[in-house]
Amino acid sequence: ELQPIYFQQSKAEILESSYPELERLASVMHQNPKLHIRIEGHTDNVGKAEDLLRLSEERAAAIRTFLMERN
Repeated sequence: ELQPIYFQQSKAEILESSYPELERLASVMHQNPKLHIRIEGHTDNVGKAEDLLRLSEERAAAIRTFLMERN
């Protein structure tokens, strides 16, 4: 089970405190190359819906980039 991944408030910048969990996931993915995962980004509900959707997508992309750089 993956622990929560935290971001800078209102940004798609991953907090360093989340790096160990992402490193662990990258390791699992490297050991299991046929593993498929789904990455979702989430936000709070403060702000315009379209801005929050874009932030959610940017956060998911940040996770994807992090993982791809390690595999």
